[in-house]
Amino acid sequence: MPASAFCRGWRLGRQLDGVASAGYEQIMATEKVTVALTPSVVRRAKKAVKEGRAKSLSALVNKLLDEQLRRDELDELFDQWDAERGPPSPEDEAWADRVLGL
Repeated sequence: MPASAFCRGWRLGRQLDGVASAGYEQIMATEKVTVALTPSVVRRAKKAVKEGRAKSLSALVNKLLDEQLRRDELDELFDQWDAERGPPSPEDEAWADRVLGL
C-alpha cells in the first residue's frame, strides 16, 4: 500500500490491515519545547534541511535526540549486564571483534 494511502486511511479513521485507527493526529503527536542551540549547530542543521537531508529542523532534532536517547538506554543496559555478570573478558572482546569483522 502506498504511504499516501496509508496516511489518508489513518486521517479518515479507517481500519487498515486489521489495526483500528486512533486518528492521524494522535500518531503524529508533538509537543513544542524551547531549546538553545549554538549558532554553528543551527547553521549546519538548516543546511541539512536545505540540502534535503532532513524534512525540517524539528524532524532533524527529533531524530537525532531519539537516536541519542536510544544509545544511552542501550549503554545503561550494558552497564547493568556488566554489574550483574561482570564485564566481558579480553577473550570475549577479541571473539566479538572477529565475529563483527572489526
